[in-house]
Amino acid sequence: NVLERSTGVENLSSLVARGEYLLVGGHEYRVCLDVSESIPYDESHLSLCSKDDALEPATFFSDSASSIIDELPVFILDTSLGAAKSPSTGDSFIRTVDASGFYKDTRGRLRRGDLIRIGHPDTGETFRVSTDLSRDFADSIIPLGSKDDPYTPASLSTQSL
Repeated sequence: NVLERSTGVENLSSLVARGEYLLVGGHEYRVCLDVSESIPYDESHLSLCSKDDALEPATFFSDSASSIIDELPVFILDTSLGAAKSPSTGDSFIRTVDASGFYKDTRGRLRRGDLIRIGHPDTGETFRVSTDLSRDFADSIIPLGSKDDPYTPASLSTQSL
């Protein structure tokens, strides 16, 4: 299913990253990661995928008897830092990008030692921003530390991805 903007002028694809979690009519989804032409992702449309698999298209279920629902509120997490660029199992850092794919500086919102959850907002893997000053904490790089000891490097697992 596809969400279509009914009001406003903001470009949806620049506001909401592929893979982002959405709450639509009380149901949780993700914006599809599929980049094929058949899956709309543009200024007015966001494709819905399963909350558990952002490559599996999902069907929107509503309590309304109507097949068209107007002006349904859609929520994203207000604590989302954006998307991670090409994360892989074993990486000890993430590169943050905005919905357009441009590197995103998160240092205004994060400090060394802060907790950060990667993946699902409830069940994703929890880290701390590394407190090891020899590790880069740059405009697009967040070094990952253990949640119990932020000086100790930690790496992404399948739970994060």
